[in-house]
Amino acid sequence: MKVEVDNVVSSGLVNPIDLKSEQEIGALSPDKSVGLTVPEGTVARTMDGSRLEMVTATPMKQGVDMPTMSSNISILSQVVKLGPEGAIFSKPIALTLRYDPSKLEPGVSEEDLLIFHWNGSSWDSLQGTIDTEQHTITVWVTQILSPYTILAEKEHSTSNHNWIWIVIMPEILVGLFIFGATRKTRLVLQDVPVSIRANEISSLITVELRHPLGWRQRVKQDTTIAISSSSLVGYFDANADGKFSGDVDSVDILRGENRASFYYRDSSLGTPTITVKDASGRARLSRKQLLVTGDANPFIQPGSATITWLLEN
Repeated sequence: MKVEVDNVVSSGLVNPIDLKSEQEIGALSPDKSVGLTVPEGTVARTMDGSRLEMVTATPMKQGVDMPTMSSNISILSQVVKLGPEGAIFSKPIALTLRYDPSKLEPGVSEEDLLIFHWNGSSWDSLQGTIDTEQHTITVWVTQILSPYTILAEKEHSTSNHNWIWIVIMPEILVGLFIFGATRKTRLVLQDVPVSIRANEISSLITVELRHPLGWRQRVKQDTTIAISSSSLVGYFDANADGKFSGDVDSVDILRGENRASFYYRDSSLGTPTITVKDASGRARLSRKQLLVTGDANPFIQPGSATITWLLEN
């Protein structure tokens, strides 16, 4: 298998029997702004299920073949197209992007930056690890949905022309106010596994509160998030060594924070639906559903329970 980043190519051996990579394969762009790593033991396939020979990361020119971007959004890193589009990996591959801290707007913290990817109709944010010393963010993905970049919201303008709108067109101002008031924050599930084995505990799952444009939003008071499963034997717990007895049906995002975490266990095979709701109703919830490819999926072992995660409106 080969990994190519901006014409820098690395290669590694793949076991011809199980198609797993026999060592970690990674490449870094010449300017060190983009890095891509495929971990050891990864099976990589194209959307049609055939063996994947090469993974690529190609910087894109801004304004050329790029999705539309709002005028109040700053691009802080290279815009990168991974390929081939739709490729699937049995282990998450790591994408690292370097951002330019000099482009940060006043009041924007490096700790709040996120990598976004284009889902075909809008930009979705991804949970990642930030290195404020190296000015990089790393995310892990199991399917390629390009392009990827680091975005931030520009500082809102307070120029005098806003007062002109108040005097000349108050009815439009009212309309804009109502529009802005309806744009609620939303909840986003992070680090959700594609599948878990029956009776085994999932990895840690995180629910985050986000600004309507995708940035992390901290709560001003403790906020309760209700969690439930459509499975009669699907249970949650705040601790991996918890009882999973059905007593835990919510988690709290504490004041000043933007996230809460939990674990899930299910003893029944199937496709249960996990529902996450803001108990106060202040956050607008969006729908998010992971890909489930069925029995033909080579990455799901027999006897595993595939979990479809959903955020209800």
